[in-house]
Amino acid sequence: MNKEELLHSYFQEELSAEDLEVFTTLLAEDAEFKEQFRFEKNLQMAIKNKERNHLKKKLQHFEEQHATDSLKNTRFFSPTKIAAAIIVLLAIGGIIFTIIDQPNTDKLYTINYEKYPNTVYAITRGSDSENTLVRKAFIAYEANDIDTAIAYFEKLKQNTDLSYVDFYLAQCYLANGAIEKAVSLFEQVANKNTDFKMEALWYAALGNIKNEEKVKAKQQLEALVLAGTYKKQLAIELLEDLE
Repeated sequence: MNKEELLHSYFQEELSAEDLEVFTTLLAEDAEFKEQFRFEKNLQMAIKNKERNHLKKKLQHFEEQHATDSLKNTRFFSPTKIAAAIIVLLAIGGIIFTIIDQPNTDKLYTINYEKYPNTVYAITRGSDSENTLVRKAFIAYEANDIDTAIAYFEKLKQNTDLSYVDFYLAQCYLANGAIEKAVSLFEQVANKNTDFKMEALWYAALGNIKNEEKVKAKQQLEALVLAGTYKKQLAIELLEDLE
């Protein structure tokens, strides 16, 4: 069984005990095999995340439809449903209390931060042969393997002039807690006429809020409101919260 077959069988959970021993040895001693394994693992995770999100949307639609039908057919809540609702409310109350109890800037950052999705590179099962640096970077990004994604995006930054690299590298820094590096890079992107100019302004503002740089954050949020094309309403609300 060659290396490619070993990898395929591993992810299909079809390795024999003997093959598993060979696989483990290769993983420990063969750097190229280990890198390919990590790539394939991230690919599997990225695809599963996409499928999970698709399923989640279907379930939400089903639940909304079910709720509508229930309202048509039921006039009163049962005691069981009331008890369940109370439990949910108590749980939500605990979560809200935890968030509110944080320092103001941390609270604002936590409420508003969400990692920007991959809108650049479509990851599909059918393109395994396209084992490019861009593909590896976005597979790691979607799989939330942020350290690996940073390594790939930093290589892309050094070796290419792709306009989106700085934005996604800054996303990785932000997700990894390297706030100052992220803000610096977002501000560079925002100062250029790129597709991610407004998005970069939003994330730079969030990073500055996290670092308690309120003056800079307000300036960036005001620029977003003035442009009116991205996160305008949220920017208005954040400006009010920062007063």
